[in-house]
Amino acid sequence: MKVILPKYRENGPRFPMEKRFVFVVFLLAIGVFQSVNAEVPAIFVLGDSTSDVGTNNYLPQSTIKANFPHHGVDFPFAIPTGRFSNGFNTADYLAKLFGFKKSPPPFFSQNVKFSIKIRKFRGINFSSAGSGLLGSTGQTTPLQKNVVTMGEQLLQFSTVHNDLLAFKGPLETEKFLSKSLFFISIGSNDIMNNYYSSNPIPKEYFIPKLGLVYEKHLRNLISLGARKFGIVSVPALGCCPSQRIYQAN
Repeated sequence: MKVILPKYRENGPRFPMEKRFVFVVFLLAIGVFQSVNAEVPAIFVLGDSTSDVGTNNYLPQSTIKANFPHHGVDFPFAIPTGRFSNGFNTADYLAKLFGFKKSPPPFFSQNVKFSIKIRKFRGINFSSAGSGLLGSTGQTTPLQKNVVTMGEQLLQFSTVHNDLLAFKGPLETEKFLSKSLFFISIGSNDIMNNYYSSNPIPKEYFIPKLGLVYEKHLRNLISLGARKFGIVSVPALGCCPSQRIYQAN
């Protein structure tokens, strides 16, 4: 794949280095998507509201839901599916790049064993709106199940891993998972919760702490067979709708 960059000129349009870098990364990403499109048998999605496709609908006590209008107004048949979006979300668009119609379904909605048995298993979405890297993020009280934490999402994947082993055997499971994509979009809620906490941890201590927890989660996934990752970094939090309520400017 050949990449031709716009050159600097003494007299003429100038392209800042950061824009050149983004341009290169974008082109390389397209090349990667095209080269592995046919090689991804399944997608496993872990994260928060940026990739939740209805997990929290299955949590009766959860206060973090999007299964009502006007969510989903641009989704097929204008159905509010639980996505925190007017239509498809990031998990859906990523899945489409790999030839899927949309994101895999929520873990709670599927009979995973049956899907594997009839060879129609293409992955699972474990994402839960409001969740974070830390187990405390998103939980209102110890007795109220508000979200599925990242740690719990990993436990759910471990049950899927066991089901795959039971039906495919160790070698086929290893091959299947090594070719599958693990998409992760999480971390925003941890940072926002700490920022608005009555006793926030200084960022020079809090961010490294998150990094260590993230590393632990990734190592757990790798130990279960994950090899290909797509990781979304924390976005500009001031642009989130919930934050713009407080600062309209």
